[in-house]
Amino acid sequence: LGVVNNLGALREISLEERGILNTTTFEVYNEVMTKVDDTSTSPQRRALSPVVHQWDRDKTLFHHRRDKVFHQLEQEWNTKKRTRKHNKK
Repeated sequence: LGVVNNLGALREISLEERGILNTTTFEVYNEVMTKVDDTSTSPQRRALSPVVHQWDRDKTLFHHRRDKVFHQLEQEWNTKKRTRKHNKK
């Protein structure tokens, strides 16, 4: 599975401000850290986050999901429901 971004603690700084949200594709990234020495690490590269837990904590991501994705899924669900109902007759 890999890294899971848990957004439950985010309250002050948005994903966009942190530089880990692509506001065009709405993908969330991880900073992959590299150990420099025994006491420090350094960001090496960004990787697409496979899981974003509690994504609804970020306003931009929440509104995108609610306004775009949820609406699309709801329409698809209603179409399938109508089709099943029609096929039963």
